[in-house]
Amino acid sequence: MATNNLTCALSGQCPILDPVVTPTGQICSKKLLLQKLTETNYMNPFTSDANAPLDESQLIEIQGGGSDANVIPPKPSTSNSIPSILNTLSSEYDALVLELYDTRKALEETRKELSVALYQNDAAIRVIARVVLERDLARRQLAEAVAKGGSGSGSADASANKRKREDSEEASASKKINVVEEDNDVQMEDGDESSIPKAHSAQLQEKWAELCKTRKAKTKAGSNYASLDTISKMESTAKKYHKTTNKGISSLSAPVFFSGDDEPVIVSSGTSDKQLIWYNATKHQIQKTVQLKKPILNSQCLSTYGDVSACVTSDYILHVYNGSSEESSTLVLDNEDEIVGVCVHPTCEHVFVSAGSGKVYVVHVEKTNELKTIGTLNGLDGDVKCTCMGLHPDGLILALGRSDGNISVWDLKTEKLASTFEGSSESNPSAQIITIAFSEKGYHVAASTEDGTVAIWDLRKQKNIARIASDDDDNTVFATALSFDPAGKYLAYGSSNSKVVVTAVKEWENKIVIDDRAKEKKGGQVTGLIWGVDAQSIMTSCESDKTVKFWGSS
Repeated sequence: MATNNLTCALSGQCPILDPVVTPTGQICSKKLLLQKLTETNYMNPFTSDANAPLDESQLIEIQGGGSDANVIPPKPSTSNSIPSILNTLSSEYDALVLELYDTRKALEETRKELSVALYQNDAAIRVIARVVLERDLARRQLAEAVAKGGSGSGSADASANKRKREDSEEASASKKINVVEEDNDVQMEDGDESSIPKAHSAQLQEKWAELCKTRKAKTKAGSNYASLDTISKMESTAKKYHKTTNKGISSLSAPVFFSGDDEPVIVSSGTSDKQLIWYNATKHQIQKTVQLKKPILNSQCLSTYGDVSACVTSDYILHVYNGSSEESSTLVLDNEDEIVGVCVHPTCEHVFVSAGSGKVYVVHVEKTNELKTIGTLNGLDGDVKCTCMGLHPDGLILALGRSDGNISVWDLKTEKLASTFEGSSESNPSAQIITIAFSEKGYHVAASTEDGTVAIWDLRKQKNIARIASDDDDNTVFATALSFDPAGKYLAYGSSNSKVVVTAVKEWENKIVIDDRAKEKKGGQVTGLIWGVDAQSIMTSCESDKTVKFWGSS
């Protein structure tokens, strides 16, 4: 007899998981019957005789057809119709597919992490093997020198110097460029050859000539151009583009917007999620997202021009992205020389990378999308360090901020030092330069110092024309981001206390604050400032705020 065909005489339940038979022939659940007997003082509930006792020993258990398996209860009534069954199957299928997708995604991420770990492990093994080899060689040479009665330390030093020379010769793919001074005229030279190959130098000059012809028309402010009063009334909207684990935005970059057809903005997330996001500010759409293995080195190490974007990550690798491709061309840089700035040249085929030693690496993007260092300019000497870099919008003037408070301005056409701007800060002339920005009109260059001064220099007169305090109320605050508008009418600067201030060119003391996250007790230093078309909008980011703020007229 199959247990799943029995019906309980007490509850009417079918099937019964623990069926028993009473002396009077009723079949019911043993558990329910024992509960009923405790209520009736162990009297048979199936007879009218009040003196008919019944206890557990009188019950006969029924075996379930030789199988001890639990009986599967029937499906609920909601699954008894064909539509409800189809709905249940559809829900279960959707859940299964979603779980499969999540599993495959997690597997792919795990594979990438494993690949990176294996690569790093292999690199570490190679480095260790080389170090061990050099150590054994040094020990052997030392033992030989001691055996001959000579000075072991002198032999080891000679060997070490030889290895350094060999490593230096192998690492130098292009010829070294030294700064020499002749008749008070500093220039970048390499023997009888130009430090930048002639063919590439011709490309830079050709682009300069092309941009010079169109600069005046492009930077002319039309009737729709925003006034300072309009900018002061801008309202903000905040948007997030990255994972919730991200703590802030490390950098913003965008080409100058002269028309509203397309406004691409590059958003670099913080150290936690390590993303680069291409965002169309006109259509308010994310165009593509790239996951980096390491975060961007600093806010100055992200640059874009046209369809080309370049960045340097904390593992000292230069990444260059071209067009809509999510794959980058890469070049490993010298990790012993701190990288302080990256600029994409208007040719979109050259990238300038500046280092703390004063070297400026000129990198060419080959037609095969490979990166090649074609020149290394050395514009500083002595103990002075380079702290930042700026490139003129026409592409032939390079400005290097220095640790001694001066700015070296180089002419890339002649590869000579055109001028040195001294004393950006009046109160502390040796205050280190933090960041540099050129005006789109090409006449002015702005620089911020660590003592809180924003200095504006006139390139035509080669003199300082204004000095502004980053914060009138706090002299410990300094500007961390500078940006001129497309027409060169306004200068915006973001500070270390998260304020963003806009001032009018030639009316430098006429200032307005448009973004004051310091009142909200969040933000940290400003990492990005981008002007929109006709100065009708501004985008700002901070290192400790997850959002990018879009400022515009209501």
